[in-house]
Amino acid sequence: MLLLVQVLRAKLSAYNDIGCHILVSDNQFAIVVLTPIMLRSHETQESAGLCFVDSTASCDAQNHTVTFMLAPCAAGAVPLAVLITQGQAESDYVAAFRLLRDHGGVQFGGVSYPQIFITDDSTAEQNSLAEVWPESDQKLCLFHVPQANWRWLWDATNNIAKNDRPVLMAEFRNIMLAANEVEAEANFEESQVSTVAKKYPAWCTRVKNYWDRKERWCMAWRSAVHRGHHTNNYSEITVRLFKDIVLLRAKAYNCVALVDFVCTTMEQYYMRRLLDFAHSRNSTSFTLLNSQLKKASYVSPDAIQQTSETTFEVPSEADPLMTYTVEGSIGVCSCHDGVCGKFCKHQAAVMLHKQGTVQH
Repeated sequence: MLLLVQVLRAKLSAYNDIGCHILVSDNQFAIVVLTPIMLRSHETQESAGLCFVDSTASCDAQNHTVTFMLAPCAAGAVPLAVLITQGQAESDYVAAFRLLRDHGGVQFGGVSYPQIFITDDSTAEQNSLAEVWPESDQKLCLFHVPQANWRWLWDATNNIAKNDRPVLMAEFRNIMLAANEVEAEANFEESQVSTVAKKYPAWCTRVKNYWDRKERWCMAWRSAVHRGHHTNNYSEITVRLFKDIVLLRAKAYNCVALVDFVCTTMEQYYMRRLLDFAHSRNSTSFTLLNSQLKKASYVSPDAIQQTSETTFEVPSEADPLMTYTVEGSIGVCSCHDGVCGKFCKHQAAVMLHKQGTVQH
């Protein structure tokens, strides 16, 4: 390992020449790679809000762990840093995260830490993030949380009857997807006393343990900072792209080769992807916009009431007497989707009829 670090240090000047910053820890092996696109991503406003973190292994012959840190943007997700560690122990993560934190320069939109980290349910990863960036909040991926519980229900060792599994899962999802804190607590209490749940004390205990950290996985405790992102799917996709496109489904020789792949192949891939978006060669955003505009066709210009310079009341499609509040300056709406920052049909209606008032 010492020899690999020495080889990497010998190549630092070459990476600096192409604008890449390679940070290396001697005490606890860790490498942080910051390419020009990553450094520029740290300057965006989005990087101060939400940061996705996920790790993968089996990328090189020595089985180092590669951790991706990403920020959402209009083009999808852009990398903020790539970390390479010996393994996935808490000490490995802490060493790498500290390298990034102490690097200096503009980080996370100039705030030095993001408001929220979204991760999988990895204790080592969560503890290390809390130690290095204690100011940040942490949320769990809303895909992996129910997936882990579904697997538990189907594990034969837990002796859950086949017909009862969907019922218990539905009760858990009612807690997770509750619209507000009162509804979430009511659904939790119901899940503890339901006829089916009473048959399985181990399941009730499991749900209780999850409830003790409800702020991390219940929708009721999420805000507009999420911009509609409640899963770690961007990280999952990035891992797949890294293995399929950057590594071409092969393993790198060692961590030095991994660094080289990140600084060259991965950087070129994201450069092409961002340029495609900038030149309107990517239709995903237009498809989403057109979809929401079509849904907003029921709203007439006269039906939108402007209550302040950037605030509007938009009628509900189901009940015209009910209205949703759109705050255009920050791109949020009081509806179920828009309250967490997702672009909804009510915002689309305001954007269509009151041009220049919705920021997203």
